Amino acid sequence: MGGIPGILYTKKPLETEKIALKENPVAGFVGITRKGPLNKAVKIQNFNDFLKTFGGFDTAGNLPFGVYSFFQNGGRCCHIVRIAHREGSGGAACASFILMDQKQKKVAKLLCKSEGIWGNELYLNLWLHPDPSGKRSLVNVSLHNSGFQEDFLGLSADPQDSDYYLDRIQSQSSLVSVESISINGSFSSPEEVHNEFFSGGREGIAGLRAGDFIGRTENPDRRTGLAALEPLQDVNLIAAPDVCLLKKTEDIFAVHTAMITHAETLEGRFALLDLNSSMEPSDVLAYRNRISSSKAALYYPDLKVIDPADHTTFSLAPSCAIAGIVSDVDLSHGCYYPPGNRFIEGAVALSRPLKNDEIAMLYEKGVNAFKKVPGKGIKVWGVRTLAEDPEWRFINVRRTISFLSAAMKKGTSWAVFEPNDALLQKRVVRHVTAYLIDAWRKGYLAGKTANEAFFVRCDSELNPPENREAGILSVQVGLCPVKPAEYIIVTLHAEKEHTKVIIDKEVIHEQ
Repeated sequence: MGGIPGILYTKKPLETEKIALKENPVAGFVGITRKGPLNKAVKIQNFNDFLKTFGGFDTAGNLPFGVYSFFQNGGRCCHIVRIAHREGSGGAACASFILMDQKQKKVAKLLCKSEGIWGNELYLNLWLHPDPSGKRSLVNVSLHNSGFQEDFLGLSADPQDSDYYLDRIQSQSSLVSVESISINGSFSSPEEVHNEFFSGGREGIAGLRAGDFIGRTENPDRRTGLAALEPLQDVNLIAAPDVCLLKKTEDIFAVHTAMITHAETLEGRFALLDLNSSMEPSDVLAYRNRISSSKAALYYPDLKVIDPADHTTFSLAPSCAIAGIVSDVDLSHGCYYPPGNRFIEGAVALSRPLKNDEIAMLYEKGVNAFKKVPGKGIKVWGVRTLAEDPEWRFINVRRTISFLSAAMKKGTSWAVFEPNDALLQKRVVRHVTAYLIDAWRKGYLAGKTANEAFFVRCDSELNPPENREAGILSVQVGLCPVKPAEYIIVTLHAEKEHTKVIIDKEVIHEQ
């Protein structure tokens, strides 16, 4: 074999790795929580993880209950972005406590590790006891919050010692950080503290604005709000259940517009939008007419769900529960399966009951509503997107095409550095065809035969010499997605003197 001396040449296998057909539903939620890092996406795999990082239900936001509903309805994994308003006197702030020494001088400031009123419930015990030699006092610190306790015992009050109590708190505490105050010359042991609460913590909800949800991207390393979800590769559903805390409809519209832009810009994402139940159906229709996208769905009204803490009921934006249902359907069937006609776990009523004609009117315009089934619960009664184009009317159709397209794009990336010739064209066709046959067999595509379900074309007509010289390889793929049977028309007949008479005709919505 010819070639450069010293280089070992091997023949590359003709076939490449098979394109994967694997569902991985992961949601991204933006909203209000009791505590936790602000404007940072945190991966959560169960509700206990959420409780440890973001606290419980004691907050004005919908997100903790929404995440609970997400996992309750089949969700497996999500990313949480906690938001708050940070500007002005009402902006989010961390609770703190000033430690004094026995000479009444400031020693340090203990600062809660995240903003919020949760820190105002954190209390401190600090006491001293002599060491075995009796020559110095050892410091003991105990921090308590909502049943959680941290103890730092038998430590030194001398900043020069390796077991200095403030250094130990700074390095090991999950609740607070330490802002030390410089000590010149001699030091004094800290003053004892008994059951003193931290103070000054604020949630930053009072001044909440649309921009807090939308976030900023000027600094790629410090994204905020919705923008914090942009770098994540696994997110395919997004929701902001606390958007209804915004008082003005225009602010809600601004957040929804940003979510739609986010979903349309980033491959494979789909936005689940909520509307406040205080809006009348006529107002909802007027609002819906202002937005159009195949990458978003709108749900109305709020759900009445059971509070897991005290078993009372309250209103909850439905988007997180819908995300759980979508995730569960993806894993049990596939994204080709319509995420409708499912009962919502934990939902017992609607915050605004809808009549059948209101449900039909809303659904005709692409607003997904809910229906109460006596004795059974609340059922999702809609699988439509906000698209004007009938081809993109259904959630499962839009998400199936996005899913298959992303998989084909990723699965054919090997072709980028291959010789752009007729052999490459055949390899790509064979590679993509094998993937789509697998997808068709598993139900992602409609058609009695594979030929009816899809076609793949990559030939000399699509790839003329000038394109090949420019390094361009064109592949044309046609897909026939599965569409839900939305309307089943039931007509009942009776015979009277050998003449058929229609006695009832009903259109039943099914997903």
